[in-house]
Amino acid sequence: MKKSSIPNKEIEIDGIVVPNSWSPRNRVITIAVNTAGEHEYLIDSCNKKGKELKKLLGKRVKIKGQLSQVSSLPMGLIVDSYQVYDW
Repeated sequence: MKKSSIPNKEIEIDGIVVPNSWSPRNRVITIAVNTAGEHEYLIDSCNKKGKELKKLLGKRVKIKGQLSQVSSLPMGLIVDSYQVYDW
């Protein structure tokens, strides 16, 4: 993915992992995290941590990462680390 000139900003969010887009066969392609403040952060799956979150659909997580503008996402979150909450 080609990054723009917007600098990355480190953030920490808490929310639920949800599907964001599906293939024609109804497989999840992209995911996002919805927060209690009704913000949605699209997860950039360019690294291992981002890919791992796809297996956690419906789970509450705390994510530390970098907010980054990338060409294929309006505003993506590059995941540095995450923690899964036990309900």
